[in-house]
Amino acid sequence: MNPEYDDFNLELLRDYWESVDIEKQQFTYTAKVLWQKYDIKSTAKLERIVKHSGHLKYTGLKDCKKCYFDYEIYIRKDMDFKRWNSYKKKLVCHECRRVSVQSYMNKYLNEFKLCIPIASDAPYNPPTQQLSYLEKIVLYTMISKIKIGSDNILPQHEWHSFIELEANGTGDLVKKIFEKGYLFKTDEFDEFIQEQANLRQLHSDYKQYFNEDMVHEIQTYLALNFRTDINLVIPECYDSLEQWTLGLFQEIVESKIHVQDIKDIEKYIKNKRLKEIYELVGFICDYRKVPYEKDSALEFELMRMLNSFNLRYIFSILAYQAKEASAELYKIEHQGDSNYKFRKNHVFRYKLASYLTHLLQKKQNPKFDRDLPIDWTYSELENFISAQIIGNYEHWEVYTPDEILALWVESVGMQNE
Repeated sequence: MNPEYDDFNLELLRDYWESVDIEKQQFTYTAKVLWQKYDIKSTAKLERIVKHSGHLKYTGLKDCKKCYFDYEIYIRKDMDFKRWNSYKKKLVCHECRRVSVQSYMNKYLNEFKLCIPIASDAPYNPPTQQLSYLEKIVLYTMISKIKIGSDNILPQHEWHSFIELEANGTGDLVKKIFEKGYLFKTDEFDEFIQEQANLRQLHSDYKQYFNEDMVHEIQTYLALNFRTDINLVIPECYDSLEQWTLGLFQEIVESKIHVQDIKDIEKYIKNKRLKEIYELVGFICDYRKVPYEKDSALEFELMRMLNSFNLRYIFSILAYQAKEASAELYKIEHQGDSNYKFRKNHVFRYKLASYLTHLLQKKQNPKFDRDLPIDWTYSELENFISAQIIGNYEHWEVYTPDEILALWVESVGMQNE
């Protein structure tokens, strides 16, 4: 209470807070009754007198179940127990939580220390196995396009960009280059990197409870770098990366190919083209909002196209049949077809198969070809082969796989077995 307040009135204060049921906010006297009893002209004045005369004090148990908090209520409308969620901060015992968090983190950090790996420079021997003709081309393109430092480590972002760009058809070739020792991956520490991520999240959530020493220890652990590096291994017969790069180029442009090389090249070209077709299917079906099932039946139709048409014709076929499928889907959906849910994922393939059969039986190309999507990216490998090996500086989209293979073999010639 504040008896020194000019308008202090103890009887008014008692009447104002007298209640029938405090939790339901049922008071003995309404504001209007109090106006009349104490000759007060407005609710605002009544609340001002009460607020400056005294207050109720509520004492509650904090969530630690050990400490208490006080909550002061000055006027009736502040006593809304339905709004306790807005006072959650008062329920938190920061001191008890600080003690609890620090105790937990001390145990956590002791366990974390045990999982820090011991980095070791595992010895690796210079490669001795010969690269195949196609593997040389992949490796030459890689080391020509990626800026490799004096430590022979491939920068992570450039490595990932190259692999993403050359994903169509080169996966097995890159794997072989690793197996033969020309590329070397340092130890992988995926589990520790995940532990670092967990620690980083704990630091973000509870750092307000950490002491200075704990913060410093956590920052030290988070700064540890155990990323996996990709190292290039230069054969012993070369003195430098530049010398090896030049040597690889000379070997490639002067090579004549063997029967096995032709098989490797054919496999690479067809794998590359099939993955490109899948990209175009995804692009055009997303654009037309046409669902499709990526199964062996669809791939069978894609292979029929792959062997018969160039990529520009294939994109034209896909775009036309996606449009036809979209119209068919609209029709069967609005006709209330009971099998719509089952049929919808196969309409595109049915349309594609029917049109391909028509073209192949007639031995015709589509009437028009189609430009590839405006953001289509051509692989560095394709560009190198077109410019330095085939020598016609044309993108492969205008050729079938068999035509590309024929141009390639004609340009380099066959080795006498």
